[in-house]
Amino acid sequence: MQSHEWCYISWSTFFTDYSTNSSAPIVLDTYSPGTERWREASGAPKDIRKPGFSGHVFVEHLRDNFGDFYFDQRLTIKEPVYERKRIVAQALWEPKSFILDVVKGIRKHYVESTNRVLISMHIRRGDKLDWEMKKVETSSYAEKLLELSKTKYPNRDIVLFVFSDDDNAMQELRRLLADHANIEIFGLLDAFAQLPDGAASWSPLDQRKGYQQDDFRVSSEEHQFRQTAELITDVTLAATAEEFICTYTSNIARLVTLLRTKPLDTVHSLDWETWTNE
Repeated sequence: MQSHEWCYISWSTFFTDYSTNSSAPIVLDTYSPGTERWREASGAPKDIRKPGFSGHVFVEHLRDNFGDFYFDQRLTIKEPVYERKRIVAQALWEPKSFILDVVKGIRKHYVESTNRVLISMHIRRGDKLDWEMKKVETSSYAEKLLELSKTKYPNRDIVLFVFSDDDNAMQELRRLLADHANIEIFGLLDAFAQLPDGAASWSPLDQRKGYQQDDFRVSSEEHQFRQTAELITDVTLAATAEEFICTYTSNIARLVTLLRTKPLDTVHSLDWETWTNE
C-alpha cells in the first residue's frame, strides 16, 4: 500500500486500518514501486531489464521482447500470482460495519428470504472504451446470463445484481431480459429502496456516471464519501454472488474475482478468457 489515501479518501474511513491496529502492521510507503527503495525492500534485482521469474515478474514493459515473454510465461505464472493476490486482497478487504450492514441487508431481502440464486454482473463502459478495451455489447451479458440460467440453474429464480459506470447499460439490460419472469434485476439504488428505515447511515448517488479523477478531486466531501461507499458496496456484494459475469479488462472485475471465495469457473469474463496478472 503506497498511501494512507485511497482515491483521495482516507482508507481508514472505510476499512480496517492495518497500518496501526495490527500485530503485523502493513507499512504504508509513499514511494513509487519503481524507486530504488522499493526494489531494495522487496528483494527485487537491481537490473530488471532481463525478464525472469522467481515468484514475481520483473520486466521492462516497453522492451521489444516483452510481448513474447509475457505470453510464453502467462500460463506458468497465472495460478500462483492469482493465489497470492487473492490471499492479500481478502486479508485487506475488511469494510467497516456501515458498508457490511448494507450488504447483509441487501442479501437478506433479495436472496436469503426468497431462496433465489444471486448472480452479479459488472458492465464497464466510460473512459475504458477510449483506450483499453473494445465494447462488449449488453446483449452478450444477457446471453451469458440466460446460458447460466438454462445450464446451471434451470429450475431456480435468479436475482441479478448489476453495477456499471453507465446507467444506460442497466436500462438496456432490463429491456433485453423483460420476458424472463424468473429473473429480477436490481442495482444499488433499487436495493436501498428495499432496506428498512434506519438500516443505512448513507445513500448512493442518484445517477452513475463513472469515476472521473478530475471531477472527483474537486467534488464535495459528501460526494466523495458517497461515491466511494457505492464502489466498495458494489464490489463487496458482487463478490458474494454464486456467479459473476464481467470483463477481465476491468480492474474492478479483477478485484471482485480476487475477493470471491468460490472457484474461478464461477467467474465468466466476456473478453479475456482467463484471469491474468495485468
